[in-house]
Amino acid sequence: MATKSKKFKPVFSWLCFFFSMVTITVTLITGVFSAQIISPGDSFLREVKDAFEPDYQNTFLFSSGIGFRLQNILATLKAGEEDNSKIWTLLNQDAGKNILYSAGTKDKPAMHTNGYPNLDLDTAPLPDGYNFKLHFDGEKVTITKDGKNLDIYGDGVYRPNKSMWYVPGYTSNTNLNDSDIENYRVTMFVRSELIEPVSGSSVLSYIPDNQRNRKTALYAAGAFLVLGLIAFAVYVLLRKDKKLADLALARFTGWFWWEFKALCVVVLVYLDFPFMTATWNSDRILWGICAAISLFFYYLVVNDMRYNRPFYRHNIFNSILSNYRRFEFSKPFQRQMVQRFWALLAAEILLVLFGLTVTAVIHPSSFFVMVFLLLVLAGMIYLIYRYVRRFQNTVYDIGLLIRHISLVKTGDPSAVVELPAEADLKNASLELNEIQSGIGEAVEERLRSERMKIELITNVSHDLKTPLTSIISYIDLLKQEESLPDHVKDYIEVLAQKSDRLKNMVQDIFQVSKATSGNIEMNPEILDYGKLILQTLADMNEQVEASGLLLKIDVPDTPAMIRADGKLLYRVFQNLIGNALQYSLDGSRVFITLEQTGEEASASVKNTSRFELDGDRDMTERFVRGDSSRTTSGSGLGLSIARSFTEACGGRFGISVDADLFSARAVFPLVQRPEEQ
Repeated sequence: MATKSKKFKPVFSWLCFFFSMVTITVTLITGVFSAQIISPGDSFLREVKDAFEPDYQNTFLFSSGIGFRLQNILATLKAGEEDNSKIWTLLNQDAGKNILYSAGTKDKPAMHTNGYPNLDLDTAPLPDGYNFKLHFDGEKVTITKDGKNLDIYGDGVYRPNKSMWYVPGYTSNTNLNDSDIENYRVTMFVRSELIEPVSGSSVLSYIPDNQRNRKTALYAAGAFLVLGLIAFAVYVLLRKDKKLADLALARFTGWFWWEFKALCVVVLVYLDFPFMTATWNSDRILWGICAAISLFFYYLVVNDMRYNRPFYRHNIFNSILSNYRRFEFSKPFQRQMVQRFWALLAAEILLVLFGLTVTAVIHPSSFFVMVFLLLVLAGMIYLIYRYVRRFQNTVYDIGLLIRHISLVKTGDPSAVVELPAEADLKNASLELNEIQSGIGEAVEERLRSERMKIELITNVSHDLKTPLTSIISYIDLLKQEESLPDHVKDYIEVLAQKSDRLKNMVQDIFQVSKATSGNIEMNPEILDYGKLILQTLADMNEQVEASGLLLKIDVPDTPAMIRADGKLLYRVFQNLIGNALQYSLDGSRVFITLEQTGEEASASVKNTSRFELDGDRDMTERFVRGDSSRTTSGSGLGLSIARSFTEACGGRFGISVDADLFSARAVFPLVQRPEEQ
């Protein structure tokens, strides 16, 4: 039920809108023209007043009808026609004698009459049932109604639109006055209430009939107008649903080509006016139906132009071009480009052949041939223009893709390439965006996994500190016991060594986790790279002497100023030198050098390993050790800490393995002393 309601409301709202527009428009037009409101001025109010006037003699139809009867009588007298003339026949066939008349000359005023015997209309009073008298004395007309004389001339100027009597005698220059009618006399009596004759017809019966018809038309127009206003109010309440119906109509009309719709509009405009004029004069109901149909089609045109913007885009040429593009897109890109060129060449050849054929058939001097050849040339130029523009767009799209590939290479996750739907490389851009999105998701997943590892390690190392501290404290207490056996003291010494190693390992894990996550506290300063290395060696002098190794130190006296955290960098070289002392071949040499190359200072520690090294392993990863048998006491975190601290200080760290030769390098950009800047 809900689905039916959703479908019904747009249709109902649109029907209310269309019905209101049709009824309001058609009702006003038919109401106006049914009441014959075709002249300017006060005619509308006059016609409405006449429709509801109880006394038919007070209507404009009566005054104009009597005036026309007088003009016809005078014209007939002037022409000298006999009693069988049209006007006399019309007046005499009224058996009800709604109009009594006498017409003639000054000498013989009753030459023509339908009066009763022995009744002189010029001198006799009004008979029973008659209340209106018109008398023409050759110059002016005198009208008496209900015993009162009517002022029919006013200021003497005849104004057609002001309900004036259509009679001679006005001072204005109109066709009502005629100098040849001075000798004629006319008198007419009119009944106060018309009698429908038993035989014949009344010359005034059309007036009440016309009043009834106009009254009915006005009532019908008012009723339809009220219904239209109610429908319009319903449409206003449901105007949002009506928009859905408009969109559905626009989708329907959008299926048709623009050329077909333009042809239909031309035919509609061409046939509409004469057909509507013909039906108005013949059948008002058919006219109303035709008007509603015309309004519907005009509304379709306006609605199509409103929603299908631009409405001329869907045409025969674009449809053919779209089908050709779909055919192109079914081919590989390289074949598209080649095929497009051959299609252009074929179209140009066909246009040339067509132009030559038409030129050969028609005489070359013909003006039409010149115009036709210009059109053919314009078509050829247009095809070349479209090809060049499409080629430029394709080259531009290729440039966008190349630039986007560079951005993807740099790791910019926000870069997205957007190409138009009709672009040749649209699919390639979508696939590249999908690849970038996949890479971004993989990197994000990797970073999330790394963050989870770091958080886990940090939390575990932090949680190990408390029990480990307790263990070390109790071991110190056991060492203070003097009554313990010697073998127990040996056990305690082993426990002390292992707990210290575990303590150092936990501290290392905690430090490397902080450095990797970016939470390490930094105090950068400008320092001498060489002095820091020498200071580290001096502090480790006892370990160096105990190792039995020979250190070859090449640190120049020239200051190498860098910006770094001194404590962190001290820990870096402490780990590197300690690593060399622990894993170097007995009796071998360790080389520690510092070089300045360009704008960088590079410090390296090289030694010959006593163990076989695996060059494929990344030894800067956490818990990775060069001693695969793990017989040494290292934790596998020394190089990882060195790399993390170096990168945290803004440097680069790297290692290289050549057979058993191990080399670690830390590179920093050189800076100037503050006093040198």
